[in-house]
Amino acid sequence: MTLNDPYVASFSAEGTLLDLTDMIEKSDAIDPELYYDAPMKTSQWNGRYYTVPRDTNTLALYYNADMFREKGLDPDKPPRTWSELRETARLLTTDDVYGLGFSANQASDGVFHFLSFVFQAGGSLDDLDSPEAVEALRFWVDLVNEGLVSRDVVNQRQYEVANIFRAGGSAMAIGGPWELPRMEADADFDWRVTVLPVHDEKQTPASTLGGYHYAIPAGANEPEGAFAFLEFMSSPEMLTANWGSGRLAPRRDVETENPQWPEAYAVYRKQLESAIQRGPHPQWPEIERAIQIAMQEALTGVKSPDDALSTAAATVQPILEKTPL
Repeated sequence: MTLNDPYVASFSAEGTLLDLTDMIEKSDAIDPELYYDAPMKTSQWNGRYYTVPRDTNTLALYYNADMFREKGLDPDKPPRTWSELRETARLLTTDDVYGLGFSANQASDGVFHFLSFVFQAGGSLDDLDSPEAVEALRFWVDLVNEGLVSRDVVNQRQYEVANIFRAGGSAMAIGGPWELPRMEADADFDWRVTVLPVHDEKQTPASTLGGYHYAIPAGANEPEGAFAFLEFMSSPEMLTANWGSGRLAPRRDVETENPQWPEAYAVYRKQLESAIQRGPHPQWPEIERAIQIAMQEALTGVKSPDDALSTAAATVQPILEKTPL
């Protein structure tokens, strides 16, 4: 079976997944040292392995190089910091085009995007009402209030953000490598990808980790055979053969063979080095829900970023005190 990475801990803690630790230790095909750190951390619960990363992804910044040129901007010098991102979005915003797009919906998409900014600011899940986390949310609120990002961002899923960018409705958009095939097929302009701009002072190149994991249900009749299949699917040959759809291999020693987008893949692999996993925590859905509500309250003006994240922290902190990250 496969699981989305933030929910691995929930299934592991419930005892519904087979403990793979001993089989991984004996395996010649699956070596944790060859995998990126964040996906392998997601695979563990209480120091034991319950999954094997199938693929991985993270976020970067898509931008319309043609629009850059029209405004006198150098497309070879995309924004590298938050302040540059904001100023570039100002220059690119028109009556018909928003400078930037990202997902802030009340679902996992929005949290996936938002946490990248929290991590860059130096914030963390176990201190959601810290000045760093508040600064990240206030940055988002300011972008929306200034009209550089659509107010509809609270309803937009990741694929809708990408659709708007491809249609020319935004000049820049945050998105993942899974969008690359659609960009290639549908975008009729010079589109490019660069690493996420970082916090001006912290200069932390962080992004949120995504991806799927292989798992074997507890009580499986043929665990050895199932694990042999996981070993086969985790081989370099299969990892390079299967991911022409924009996904990244979870292993450092495996280069995804996709000559269509070599520059874009290089960007995502670089971003992956600093990607941070969501959790892992068995009550991730509850933690994620609190963050979703805080984002929505702040972006719609119901609460200030400080108050919204204080409310979220009041929900999350007792959960983490009982079961730390």
